[in-house]
Amino acid sequence: MATPSSAPLDIYYLTFNTARTPIDPSILASDFFSALPSTTLLPAIIAISIQEIAPLAPAFLGRALLTPYFDAFTQCVALATEGRLRAHQTPVEADEYSLLLARHVGMTGLMVFIRAGVDVAWVQTAGAGCGVWQTGNKGAVGARLGVKMDRGIEEVTLVAAHLAPHEFAIERRREDWERIVRNLGFVYDTTLGGAGNADPASNENEDDDDTTALLNTMKPMSRSSKPKGLYDTAGPIFFGGDLNYRTSSSRPMPGDIENFPQPTNDTNSPHHLSKLLARDQLMQQRSDGVVLQSFAEQAITFAPTYKYAHSAVGPITTASTDDPDGHWFWATHRFPSWCDRILYTQARSVQVHTYNALPIQATSDHRPVALAVSVSAGGKDVLEAPYPLNPRFAEERAWAARRELVVGVVMFLATTREGQTILVGSVVGGLASWFFLRALV
Repeated sequence: MATPSSAPLDIYYLTFNTARTPIDPSILASDFFSALPSTTLLPAIIAISIQEIAPLAPAFLGRALLTPYFDAFTQCVALATEGRLRAHQTPVEADEYSLLLARHVGMTGLMVFIRAGVDVAWVQTAGAGCGVWQTGNKGAVGARLGVKMDRGIEEVTLVAAHLAPHEFAIERRREDWERIVRNLGFVYDTTLGGAGNADPASNENEDDDDTTALLNTMKPMSRSSKPKGLYDTAGPIFFGGDLNYRTSSSRPMPGDIENFPQPTNDTNSPHHLSKLLARDQLMQQRSDGVVLQSFAEQAITFAPTYKYAHSAVGPITTASTDDPDGHWFWATHRFPSWCDRILYTQARSVQVHTYNALPIQATSDHRPVALAVSVSAGGKDVLEAPYPLNPRFAEERAWAARRELVVGVVMFLATTREGQTILVGSVVGGLASWFFLRALV
């Protein structure tokens, strides 16, 4: 059994909109820890927020159809870990990280990895949809961990989110935030201790996988425990994802691209990122106190994370913000924006080390963003939720999941080769049966 740590808890949170395309694990792995400070060899917890994790059909149907997409990130973490340890000339352990959980609500996913030696006492999870009829084409998924530290159990809440798109949809994004706060109810996750809904405190039906081995000593919690809302915690909350806030309420006009940001350290230049950052919708909304109340964000010093043009326009360049010889290739029909963000609460117990964008990945028009922090025990703040938890959140999520299943089946049959094969086979089989029965009459 792991010993509670007296050191701060190092957390590395990465968010990435994968544009419904599987990542290349080896390519992302080479840059995965680029925002991790040199003083931290490896963090205790790795959280990955994934938006547009897969096309709609596998995302809504879930289960085995999503496994390849999650597995690619698991492979990426393993490769990134091996690379960092070798770079520091440190022995590589095969079981350096265990996958604690991989959860999704529709197209938004959350993965949490725990380093060997970190003692997790309990886990709660939550999910909320913000799409049509509360389905999960947009929404949030969260995990709340009870991590044993020297002063007791420290609660850490990790939330992955994807809000409404489009420049003009500022009010829709505010409504999505309200829906998330009202419907993100955290309950004890009984699926982590073994197969199905087995209780982690029981040895029945246990699987011999990493998750079971990690959690089979978890402290049982009452299944009738009252659900907790997003703000109902004594520890820090990390909220990240494609929040979709833009730098304009309308699309660019002809000629606007001439003043899009480019790498420069001249703050007086019209191309300096600060000129566009001053128009950031999320900063304005937070200043008005209508979204992400009580959350903080580290100062942004990196280039906009959206929307990049791909090789059809020019080579993908990942120049730093002050590289005068670099160039950023932007899509012409969108203002460059900082869509991908990570915010946090409990500033007194959270020490931010780095907040930065990773290099462009050829599979997406978004750049990944990473936040490296240390969490110390104590320094609690009492947070007031802007909206109460919806008492019917579980029932409404269940109904939304049924709608997702129907949509997923329809999209699977209509848009995938496997589905079309099944559909054609069913039609041919039905017609053959009809002709056979007619022949018998």
